[in-house]
Amino acid sequence: MGLSNFFEDGSGTRYTRPISASFYECIVDGSLDNEVSLAIDNGEDFDVTFEKSALTIDPNPEGEHYALTDVDMFVGSDLFYNQNWGYEPGPLLPNSGFSYLPDSVNALINAVLRDPAGPQYDIHGTFRNNYITLGATEPL
Repeated sequence: MGLSNFFEDGSGTRYTRPISASFYECIVDGSLDNEVSLAIDNGEDFDVTFEKSALTIDPNPEGEHYALTDVDMFVGSDLFYNQNWGYEPGPLLPNSGFSYLPDSVNALINAVLRDPAGPQYDIHGTFRNNYITLGATEPL
């Protein structure tokens, strides 16, 4: 996943645009060492937050565009970085290891306190208790 508030054309002219995004109770993971790429021009708004989420992200980005210690971008203590979380095949992606179904020893099961205003059911219709599994599904 890449987020940037600028780009440069072939002649080197830089164009900027404000960006705003919030990621809450999400998992951003995959086969790469870094699945979250943030490119920030400090002269333009970059209002991006991650909260109660699990991220595969470079802790020392090139160009020092961000720091994992930035409490305005990486909010709260319920953030998980760069772990092997483990998934098992399931109905969403039956032939891959990324079905969004956590395996039985997944560190993200019951990882965070559910926001009372948040969804009460996962994408399969499974009820979410007070402590929820990050991402789209609860264990079956």
